[in-house]
Amino acid sequence: MKIELESLDALSFTVSTSEQAYEPGFPLRKKGLTIPTTDFIIAPLALENKGIWLHHDPHFERTASCFPRLETKSRKAKNHYLHQR
Repeated sequence: MKIELESLDALSFTVSTSEQAYEPGFPLRKKGLTIPTTDFIIAPLALENKGIWLHHDPHFERTASCFPRLETKSRKAKNHYLHQR
């Protein structure tokens, strides 16, 4: 597992990433819709890095609707994965 983890690229979390994460998340939370913060961090990271978000989340469609340019694919897995093209 160590080798697999060391082979992953590290993506930068920038001010732009933060702004993209905050803007769609705040209105949803005001409406009482709670979506994990990690979803709102992963989505803009995928967009900024031209990635595809592979997911298996029952709530993900609400997150994806906030990021219309985000390319997604559903997978039978328990975790989030970012696959770069």
